[in-house]
Amino acid sequence: MKSHIIWRALALVFFLFIPLAAHAATDFTNGINATYWCAWGGNTSYSVAGKQIQSSAVDMDVVNACYNVIITAFIVTDDEGNYILALKDPGSQGTSYYTEQQVKDMIAASKAQGRKVIVSLGGQYFDLSMKTQDDVTTFVTQTKHIVDTYGFEGIDLDLETGVLSSIDASLMGQAVMAVVNFYRGQGQDFWLTAAPEWCYIVPFMYGTGQWASHSLAGTFYVDLISAIGIENFTSIWPQLYNQGPANGVAGPDNDEQGFPAKVVPTDGMDKFMSAFAWAASTSAGYAANGSIGVLIPENKLVLGIPATEGAAGGEMTYIATPTLITNGWSLMQNNHNTIAGFMNWSVDWDALTINDGDLSAGYTHTPWETGLAVASLFDGGTVSVPLAAILLVVE
Repeated sequence: MKSHIIWRALALVFFLFIPLAAHAATDFTNGINATYWCAWGGNTSYSVAGKQIQSSAVDMDVVNACYNVIITAFIVTDDEGNYILALKDPGSQGTSYYTEQQVKDMIAASKAQGRKVIVSLGGQYFDLSMKTQDDVTTFVTQTKHIVDTYGFEGIDLDLETGVLSSIDASLMGQAVMAVVNFYRGQGQDFWLTAAPEWCYIVPFMYGTGQWASHSLAGTFYVDLISAIGIENFTSIWPQLYNQGPANGVAGPDNDEQGFPAKVVPTDGMDKFMSAFAWAASTSAGYAANGSIGVLIPENKLVLGIPATEGAAGGEMTYIATPTLITNGWSLMQNNHNTIAGFMNWSVDWDALTINDGDLSAGYTHTPWETGLAVASLFDGGTVSVPLAAILLVVE
C-alpha cells in the first residue's frame, strides 16, 4: 500500500510538469484526433505471420487526452431487428463487459473532460433495411432513443459492403437528416460523420499513363453524401486500409510521361495518405482521379488508419507509424494540401504495449504513440494527459 502511495505522489509531480496542450480538447481549430472505442471491451488481432494478440478493454474516461473525439462502436441490430448499442462483441455469444450504467457514466465523464463523444451505426453486424418510409421511421425513432439514453453528441455512419444493397440512399439521407436536424434544431452541436472504405470515395486507379482508368467500388456513398449534402457533414474519415496493397490512386506527382503517377499503400503509407488527401480534397486531385468520387472540403477530411499492426488486415501494409504520420503530414504541406485530422481503429489497440516479435519481427508499439504522434502535429508535441490515466499506468 505504501509503495502505491509513493507512486501516486510521483505521478502527480510528473503530471504537474507536463506542458499543457495549447488547445483544450473542445477546440478543433488545429485538428481532429479521433479514435473508435469498443463498448464490448477488447478485440483479437488479425493474424500476423500466424500470430495473434488480444487487446484489453480501456475505460473511455482514461483514454489519453490527446484524443478529442471518441467514436463509440457500434449501434447494431439484434435478432428481432431492433437497434442496440453492442455491449458485447457482436460477433460472439459472450457476455457484456460493461453495464449500461457504466457506459453512461464513462460517456458523461469523457464529455466533462472536453471530448466529443459520438456513436457509430454499422460495422459488420448492422443489418439495416432502408426501403420504405416505415424503415425511415424505425431508424429515426430507435437511433434517437439510443442517443438520448447514453447522451451521445453525434452519429457516425460506418455502413459496410454487406448491407449496402438493402439501403436506398435517398431514404437513408432522409432518415439521417431527420435525426441530425432534430438535435441541431435544439441548438446542439450535433455531429454527423461517415467512415466509408476509401474506394467508395476515391476510385481505384487501373493502369498507368494515358491508359489509366478509374472505378469506384460502388456508388452508394456518392449517392448518400449527395442526398445528405456534404455541407451537413462535420467530417468524413475514409478507412485507408483493407483494400489490397496494389490498389491505389492518382497522386500529385507525374510519371515520366507527364501523367499523374499511381500511388499504392506499399509505396509507403506516408505517400499514400498524402496522395489520397490530394485526390479526395483538391480540384486537381479530383479531376486526376476521374471526377467520379466525392470531393471533400479539406476542413472535413479526416484520414482513417489502424492504430497498430493487427488492428487491421494486411500486416504492416497499412500501418502509419509515428514517423510515417509525420512524413505524410509534411508531404501534404509540400502539396499545399491540408486535412482536418486523423481517425484510428481503435482505443484498445493504441493503449497496448506490443513488443518485438509479438506480431511482426521488428515491430513495436508503446501505449498511445499513434494518438500522440497525431497530437504532435497540432500542438507542437505537447499534450495534456488525464491524471487518472497516469495513475492507471503506474499502479
